[in-house]
Amino acid sequence: MGHSNVRWLVISNFSQVVHLASPLEGLLLHKLKLSHCNKIKTISSLASLTSLQSLKLVYCPEIRDLSPILPYSSNLTKLDLSGSKRITAASFSNVAAHFTERMEQLVVDFSHRIQLATISMPINRWNLKELGAVCCDIVTPNITILTSSLVKLDLEGCNVTDAILQVISRNCVILGDLSLKECPLINSNSLTIINNITTLQKLSLSKCLKIKECDITLPSLSEFEICSTKITQFKCDSTTLKTLDVSGCTSIHLQPFIQSISSSPLQNLWLKGIPLSKDLLESISLNCSNLRILNLTGVIPLDVDYFAEGIAAVAERCLYLERMYLSSSPGLEATIQQIEDNFPMITITCL
Repeated sequence: MGHSNVRWLVISNFSQVVHLASPLEGLLLHKLKLSHCNKIKTISSLASLTSLQSLKLVYCPEIRDLSPILPYSSNLTKLDLSGSKRITAASFSNVAAHFTERMEQLVVDFSHRIQLATISMPINRWNLKELGAVCCDIVTPNITILTSSLVKLDLEGCNVTDAILQVISRNCVILGDLSLKECPLINSNSLTIINNITTLQKLSLSKCLKIKECDITLPSLSEFEICSTKITQFKCDSTTLKTLDVSGCTSIHLQPFIQSISSSPLQNLWLKGIPLSKDLLESISLNCSNLRILNLTGVIPLDVDYFAEGIAAVAERCLYLERMYLSSSPGLEATIQQIEDNFPMITITCL
């Protein structure tokens, strides 16, 4: 390749490539992504890429040694080691000690040998804004990586205890995006601590099966996902909520919440696979005046005779509605055609 103007390179699904050769030399790359390169064992050829700012080694399971990135580790702003199962805590720590305040995004999803506790040592020199640690070992609340600079934190599938939530609440003073999806220890009582993270704008509690009652009072929450849980009662501060996804919550009693949010900013409502009563459908048509997207695929109509009339009422009254998702049904064809004729601004997708 020689000297080139290439700044961003993706090498993906090279299942037979064992090592990266010299053609990378001379490139002034700023971003490099190696994805699903199953046989690459060494990244020694990356040592020459001293302009690199973003490095993603995604599902390259044979890579063990990170030392080749040491020459430019102080320049990195983003590092993604998702699925790097052979990178040890010692190898990571050797490089992490050279990270500086430029490091803003770190992803170690499914990197089981890198414990978050081992990342903590050099954190005082970082300015980490995003941390992804899906299904990682998070064994102690004394994790200094959970710092005041974090804006986005993904702990999906981790054993997040109430003690760890307390650390997040106390330390992460500007945190805006938190995913606790499928965290097995999160329960209804944990929500009291989560409500103390008042800067949150986006929250996911999907598949947290120990949550039975949901009462969220976050003043700035804009997007809330709590899919496939066993919740029955649902309350949420509605003054800022724009997106709500309760798909798969088959025991949820949502109608009182919808009835209480007249003139709310709610724009996107996802109700896939939940029981849908006449009262709930009526409340949507009367109270969700700012609705843009409504997903009703797989819902279980509790009043089959009213369902077609109900979705027609939603189309008529929700003046900003742009898209509606429904399950294919011969009984709805006439109603769908009527909506499309009378409200051409609404796109209906039948799945």
